[in-house]
Amino acid sequence: MPPGALVVCLRSGEYARRFPFRLERVDGGTKQQPVIYRAFEDESVSLSGGVTILPGVLDPVTEASILDRLSPEVRALVRKLDLTKAGVNFADFGGFRYWQKGGLTYPPPRGAIWIDDQKLEPSRFPKRHGGPNGDGFVLTGKVRHTGSIPRHSVVKAPVGGVFEYTDTEVGTWADHSNVWLYGYMKESYADGLLRIKRVDSNEKTIEVEQASWYGIGEGGRYTYLNVLEQLSLPGEFYTDDEKGIVYLIPPKDFDEKHDIEISISSEPLIEIDAADHITISGIDCKLTRGDAIQVKAASYVVIENLEIKNIEGNGIAMSEHGEESNTIRRVNFRNLGGRAFSIGGGDLKTQRSGNSIVSDCRVSNFGLERSGKSVLGSVGNTVRHCEFSGCSEGAIAIRGNENVVEYSKFRLLNTEGSDAGAIYMGRNPSETGIKIRNNFFQDIGNALEGTGIQGVYVDDRSGFVEVRGNIFHRVGSGRQAAAFKANGGYHNLFENNIVVDSRAAFIQVHNATPKQWRNWYREKNIVARLAKVDFPNPNSPWARRYPVAFDVARSMKQPDANTNVMKNNIVITGDLIDGIVKGRYADPGPTKEGNQVITDDPGFEDLDSGNFRIPAALMKMKFPDFKWIDFNRIGVR
Repeated sequence: MPPGALVVCLRSGEYARRFPFRLERVDGGTKQQPVIYRAFEDESVSLSGGVTILPGVLDPVTEASILDRLSPEVRALVRKLDLTKAGVNFADFGGFRYWQKGGLTYPPPRGAIWIDDQKLEPSRFPKRHGGPNGDGFVLTGKVRHTGSIPRHSVVKAPVGGVFEYTDTEVGTWADHSNVWLYGYMKESYADGLLRIKRVDSNEKTIEVEQASWYGIGEGGRYTYLNVLEQLSLPGEFYTDDEKGIVYLIPPKDFDEKHDIEISISSEPLIEIDAADHITISGIDCKLTRGDAIQVKAASYVVIENLEIKNIEGNGIAMSEHGEESNTIRRVNFRNLGGRAFSIGGGDLKTQRSGNSIVSDCRVSNFGLERSGKSVLGSVGNTVRHCEFSGCSEGAIAIRGNENVVEYSKFRLLNTEGSDAGAIYMGRNPSETGIKIRNNFFQDIGNALEGTGIQGVYVDDRSGFVEVRGNIFHRVGSGRQAAAFKANGGYHNLFENNIVVDSRAAFIQVHNATPKQWRNWYREKNIVARLAKVDFPNPNSPWARRYPVAFDVARSMKQPDANTNVMKNNIVITGDLIDGIVKGRYADPGPTKEGNQVITDDPGFEDLDSGNFRIPAALMKMKFPDFKWIDFNRIGVR
């Protein structure tokens, strides 16, 4: 504890919060006297945005109108939860809400029901491993009307599309008024939630109420959610939004000893606004529909030694610009509707470093309701010694300059979708100087034969990214699958990495014509992003730090693809490069130097148990030009 610190202790207990515990400027400390809010000694302290109800409020179902729609084998298992009688306002619980990934603001998530840290899921068709491809989705058929396409233009009164359905179930359901479609209605990287407006069983068509972000395309993948007729598995529920009633099948081994927890608050549990030199330590957060902790316009904030779980929003949301020296450390994030954290600091225009750090955090089972990618932004900030596992998309989106991800583990990610990566950055030519080093990636990808999943994905003509000293194991899926992908980018360095049992180490896509390249730099969003680093000022700190990137942006001339460099990488059972995509523009491929492709185990200490450490002496003997990677340093300390 810093000398002179002012300490505020909370005693043991679970504190219900409908509104945030708010700390403002007057509540902040100073460098000489920081203010610490913490649990008293080793006592257990938590803030909760939910309510706990007893199992006795669950009633058997007696209404014939409901029983007739259920399968006979589950009728006796289904229970009715009247939220109003249980003391829960349905407006606080919330129903399903329309959202689309990509540019649209997410609405507050609906409430969730938790039993023993297990989140009940809406009844669905197909089930998670059902459908024609075994991935839990069915396919759209012929599109009668794509609907509005918000991605391409602003539409004052967007309309939903109409498409032919290909399954045999939806036409048999008695009522579609509460049924929603979740999935990838056109592009494999843009998911969303749409409500059914009308089902025509004669025409075999579905009309949706809202516009899909890219419209609707034939072969889109989706699943039906909140279908009473499909309520069949333990841990599933169906919500009647009009009546505020939930029908559910309790998890296995459920009895009267198990409490039922429901998240209802849409507010953050802790809110720090312009209060510097604040520490939050040992105060757990759970059960909110909003974010657990929000930090705005504050510096020297430390959040440590706590758990954030069972929430529908994000874990810790810190504003990304202007602040400095914020820290998130030793936080266990699990069961999150959104991302674990967003953190930044520093200033893009002046290139002042933020020096904010996320360290020694575990993140598991996240992105359950919306985008799960944590955000590392602005200038000079770091994620290190963290572990991420279990998400339908990637773990981190990187923005800004001179940001670093190091000594972290990434596992079981990108289990849905395509054209994505465990670490992603792109579509911003000012984002330069990013370093990804000494990390471990394992089991990244899924069975979809889409555009592809990568370990590290530098997208849409971005460059000046260094990927060094990483280990990739079983990474990549789809048509373009590799440890690293540069989609039209340049001056990227892939050096001193080990790639094991993956299709390829590197993919390069270089398919824009010179005219397309120039037009891309003229797009309004690209111009706006460059303006944040004071472009086109040739004397700006960004221009002086990255003169080549500045010259590219000023000339709008496409650099040679061979400015990407592959150097001193070891590929074990896989290809060095997987099919350079040439498209309409000549591509000589990356510059290659000192790479080796082998088929034998190079001497991992215990590959079967997941230890990818190679003794330093053995590495030096077998691969003298390769810089040793200390696998034991990777992950939470």
